[in-house]
Amino acid sequence: MKISCPPFILLFFLGLLLCSCDVQEVQLFPVERSIKLGDDATWSDPDLDDADWISASGVEGHTNYWVRFRTNWTAEQLAAIETKGLRIVSIGTYEAYWDGVAIGGSGVVGTDENTEVPGRFTSYLRLPDSLDLAGDHVLALRVAHFHGPPYASWHTFYLGEYFQLGRTGLLVAACMLILGGMFLSAGIYYLLLFFRGRDPARLIFGLMCLLFFGLLIMEYWKFLYAYEYTFHYTRLLAIGIMTLILALLTPWFFLVYFDTPKKRWLLLLYAASLGLYLTTVELRYDTTVQAMSIVAWLATILITAFAVWKKLPESRLLLLILLLFYAIPWVVAQRTFNLLIFDYDISLFLSFALLVIVQLYLLARRSQTQQLAYEAGLTRASRLENELLRKNIQPHFLLNTLTSLIDWVEESPAKSVEFIEALSEEFMLFHSVADKESIPLSQALLLCRSHLRVMEFRKEISYEWTEANLDPEAKLPPGILLTLVENGVTHSKPDEQGRVRFHLRAETAAGSGAVTYELTVFARPHATARSTGTGTGMAYIHSRLEESFGSQWSLTDGPIEGGWRTTITFPIT
Repeated sequence: MKISCPPFILLFFLGLLLCSCDVQEVQLFPVERSIKLGDDATWSDPDLDDADWISASGVEGHTNYWVRFRTNWTAEQLAAIETKGLRIVSIGTYEAYWDGVAIGGSGVVGTDENTEVPGRFTSYLRLPDSLDLAGDHVLALRVAHFHGPPYASWHTFYLGEYFQLGRTGLLVAACMLILGGMFLSAGIYYLLLFFRGRDPARLIFGLMCLLFFGLLIMEYWKFLYAYEYTFHYTRLLAIGIMTLILALLTPWFFLVYFDTPKKRWLLLLYAASLGLYLTTVELRYDTTVQAMSIVAWLATILITAFAVWKKLPESRLLLLILLLFYAIPWVVAQRTFNLLIFDYDISLFLSFALLVIVQLYLLARRSQTQQLAYEAGLTRASRLENELLRKNIQPHFLLNTLTSLIDWVEESPAKSVEFIEALSEEFMLFHSVADKESIPLSQALLLCRSHLRVMEFRKEISYEWTEANLDPEAKLPPGILLTLVENGVTHSKPDEQGRVRFHLRAETAAGSGAVTYELTVFARPHATARSTGTGTGMAYIHSRLEESFGSQWSLTDGPIEGGWRTTITFPIT
């Protein structure tokens, strides 16, 4: 099963969504904008000399002022618009005059906070057919701005098909919110996956998806609800905060995904650099959001370039997409939506959407790799379990044991009962640990002593077991100690007293996080030379250690004076 398909399906639906959101609308904009503080009804006169007015998009503070827009549209341009209307965006209450003729407004213009009734941030005015629009004309706005924070106001407008002005914004918002719904679902899904598997990359991605959804809601709220202009700064503040968090989470995701060395220090360095950069630029809402997005984009490119240098999987594809992070979405926004006022917003969100889809692809590939590793682990665990069973319950062992049992039944029925009990105890213990990934040391010791007791009856040799500095609750893979004991029994001859002695001790170095087990067999060497680190038993031990600890283990064995010693070191679990 290829679980990397969903991101490409999502990308397909994203393209289908963009094709369905084709918004081609004629938009005519003013050629000049000027502002003057004060309140004078004569300022609506189109013939007024406004050379001393300032050219600005708005003013700061709570005050009254006028905004004059000059237009110069041709008859050919106006002919493409059947029912003419204005879309006016204003952070302030206003009355509108076309060449001195009142055409509408939003709210009630007052001279202080008590007399002003706040108007809407976005409003639509239908222009009478009697108005002359071709050639040079003036749209004058009488503005009051006494509510909300005393930040810089903003005013703009464009002329278009009146019945399309609101529908166009709703269509754009619908397309973007459908996109946001996809990422809301993805965010919830990956947060649930995080709580199941505790993968930090999934947590970061889930949070990014939810923030991205919230960002889309706040950004396109202006199309869904005609809120008062006083709410606009609150909305912009929420957008700025969410963008800042996204600007921090985006590089953090790739630091975690590529397992970059010293990633926490790098994140702190990046956060400090971002904060320093923001203190050097003029903090305006749009430019600040743009600056944070660009800084996050550059940081992510650096991280991905490092991954490419390290030849990490998927890094080249990601770097290519990041280099096209702004170019492709900007072209799509221009060609598909054709809304110059909002082209940056649309291209930014399409860029983030593309980035999130890439992240979704990366997580899908990681999940696929983890699933394959999990299945391989199950296969290897099953194979090791079968090897352990085959190694300890082999026909040769059973035949020799049964032959010895027949002899004991004939010579000493009472001893034969003890033999049978010891053999059944070993099989019961063995059955209880064969399918485990790790077992307590106490259980491994019981199995070793039980096996030595069985071998005493079989070989009529005294096997002694001693131990030192052991933690009964310590964990280790099953069959490790038993296999070493079996090797000691097979390759050792009793000493002059007719015995073979086994001594197991453990040692834990302070601060190392690892434990060392040392098993020494005191006996005479067998006539057949014993090789170091080879054989079926040692191969099983190597496989078990590699499955449990990867490469974080070591094993040495070899002859010592009067016996044989094996030392195993692995992490404490």
